[in-house]
Amino acid sequence: MSAWGQLNGTEFIRCAVTEFDTYGFIPRALRARFAKVVGDVLRRVNQSQGAARDQALRWFLAIPQLFLRRTCYGAGRRVKRQIEGRLDQWERRDFCKLVGDWKHDISVHQPPLRKAEANSTPAILRALALIEEGEMSRGVRLLYSTAQGLGIADAASEEVLAQLKAKHPLRRRHVRRFSTYRTGKSGPVPVKVAKLGRKLRRRVGVGPDGWRNEHIRAILAPHGDVDADETPGLLDQYGAEWAGGVLPDWYYHLALAARLAALIKRKVGRLQVTPVRPIGVGSAMTRLVCAASVQYFEGVVHRILYPLQVAVGVKGSGPKIVFGMRGMVERFGPEGGVLRKVDVVNAFQEFDREDCLTVIDNPDPEFVSPEDAAALRELFPLAWRMLS
Repeated sequence: MSAWGQLNGTEFIRCAVTEFDTYGFIPRALRARFAKVVGDVLRRVNQSQGAARDQALRWFLAIPQLFLRRTCYGAGRRVKRQIEGRLDQWERRDFCKLVGDWKHDISVHQPPLRKAEANSTPAILRALALIEEGEMSRGVRLLYSTAQGLGIADAASEEVLAQLKAKHPLRRRHVRRFSTYRTGKSGPVPVKVAKLGRKLRRRVGVGPDGWRNEHIRAILAPHGDVDADETPGLLDQYGAEWAGGVLPDWYYHLALAARLAALIKRKVGRLQVTPVRPIGVGSAMTRLVCAASVQYFEGVVHRILYPLQVAVGVKGSGPKIVFGMRGMVERFGPEGGVLRKVDVVNAFQEFDREDCLTVIDNPDPEFVSPEDAAALRELFPLAWRMLS
């Protein structure tokens, strides 16, 4: 078996969903070497087609597990030695040993028991750390949630599981095959993934594959090494293919996977059941490419939806209402009109995806100019991948 074929017998889902925690940082001395690993895999993804590309994408999914899985809980030196040993295996092209060690760790892995926090001290310390790093809003929100006794509910309990199922109903109809729509398959979309990735926030949720924002920032930092410094460009190329909807179907299915958490909401009135809000945490790598795609298409979406959809380009619930009302008054004030606020329950889980794709594929010329319709056609392949 070839070196790159060592993962061929591994289930795709095993590569995309890790049983391990991943290290929250990469030692500075190892960042250039790790960036070169990512660059090697991305280069193969970008230059291959067919079975060879599938093979390379499987490696890309598994990178956090193969190199950054946490199997020791000691000090920094132990962490460095462990990651360094895996990088040595890669550089020697001993892929058989690298994959074999990973599979062995899976067979003997037992997640550490997580003790319930008896008091709010750990949460307060995390909030203070965020504030010290300049993340004032996030730190304050965490302190507020802690003071209110809010947190994450046990998704295995019957009352929580029933709420999660109710908030994620089955689709009423399926999305049609891509070939039945008007829009042809487009090519790569020039999104700026690396530029956005260098500004990622630290200490955010970790998705099912184990990628962390800290890992991505470490990859994209300047290293003073020719090979390592090629990785940002290779990531941009990968992001362009991802945003263009030209990667294999199976890959989008796994890259869009998310961990589902049930956040505890405040009780209102005399509710007997603790209300929860479902939050899905996707892969940090996927979130980055999605953010770059949103940034690329922001202009056309803003032109089409504003001010009818006032959430476009406005942050915060208060400003949404203020700017929305102002936009309506400026646009329709002299002619007169009515402003109506509609709140749709569970909207994101229950909107009809087929209707959404039909609007993007065949927009109404009364509301969408020919130029914007052409831009939407560029967006359609990715929208179909994400909604189908």
